[in-house]
Amino acid sequence: MYKILRNTHLILGMFCCLPVLVYGLSSIRFAHRDWVSMGVEDTEARLAVPVEKATDARTLALELNRGGKYKGLLRAIKQTDTGYQFRIVNLSQVHEIGYNRETGEASIKTRTSGLMGVLVRMHVQARTGTGWWLFDLWGWMVLITSAALILMGVTGVYLWFKMKPERVVGSILATIGLVYGLGLIVLIWTA
Repeated sequence: MYKILRNTHLILGMFCCLPVLVYGLSSIRFAHRDWVSMGVEDTEARLAVPVEKATDARTLALELNRGGKYKGLLRAIKQTDTGYQFRIVNLSQVHEIGYNRETGEASIKTRTSGLMGVLVRMHVQARTGTGWWLFDLWGWMVLITSAALILMGVTGVYLWFKMKPERVVGSILATIGLVYGLGLIVLIWTA
């Protein structure tokens, strides 16, 4: 039993490494905005799109994505007096698109993020059912990683308990970790 749990603990640790690293690095950006640059680049473009190919935001988004340049999730659709506005969001870019029916023109403002921006978006976009396979895949990975981390904790406590010479050091480290974690929760709750 010990060998099976040890191997399970090791395999789960290797599986969790990348998602935990993504969350750890992106958390630095959330906690210390001045330390890390997002590496953002803004561009603008204007495209002529006939009204019949832009009857609504979804149709226009499909038309713009024909070349694969404007792909991602369709968000924040708003009707305006002359047309509509919406965003197309993917891991590295946010395209803010406004369409004017009178002129038949789409104005596109694109914000492209560097690596840190991608990591931050992965941090906040961890959910399933988005409609885009890449975001859904990441959401499932985060869900599986969360369950794996809980299982790692349980197997870790069991493995630690089986190593009699390590119990004192393990108890001290577990107590420090528990106090630190609960202290952070209290600080965040009362902030």
